[in-house]
Amino acid sequence: MSSRSKSDAVPRTTWLSPVMGVALACLLSFPAAISLGETTFHVSVDGRDDHPGTEDQPFRSVSRAQQVVRSVLKKTPDAPVTVVIHPGTYWLDKPLTFTPADSGSAEATVTYRAAESGTAILSGGIPIEGWQKGGVWYAQVDAVDQGKLYFHQLFVNGRRAQ
Repeated sequence: MSSRSKSDAVPRTTWLSPVMGVALACLLSFPAAISLGETTFHVSVDGRDDHPGTEDQPFRSVSRAQQVVRSVLKKTPDAPVTVVIHPGTYWLDKPLTFTPADSGSAEATVTYRAAESGTAILSGGIPIEGWQKGGVWYAQVDAVDQGKLYFHQLFVNGRRAQ
């Protein structure tokens, strides 16, 4: 028989308590490093604005991504956010305006960037279709005829027409 009585036995939890206390203190000291990962949204010309903005189900427009980023910043202002804009031309029907509501912080940046491959173009122009060749090339643009649209520059195949 052992010479120790039950009252002399060292409880196993005695050495765990200080370790658990240190671990808990570390977890509470660094909550941002543990709980706040970067949020990434994707935009694609093949996406839809009712999608969640994932790589597999991207948004269709940069303005939709901007709305969602603003919502995320209100809920978790300390989490960095990136919006990846995949290759293609994004026709903007109104100006895309960034305000302080779109800003992050030094620790939690907000980044809009093109995808690694290809070219992403944000265009405030409108495509003109229905070109015909007479003595010169021409196209009917009803909004111009109605006085709703005015333009001063024309680009053909990405180059300013002279």
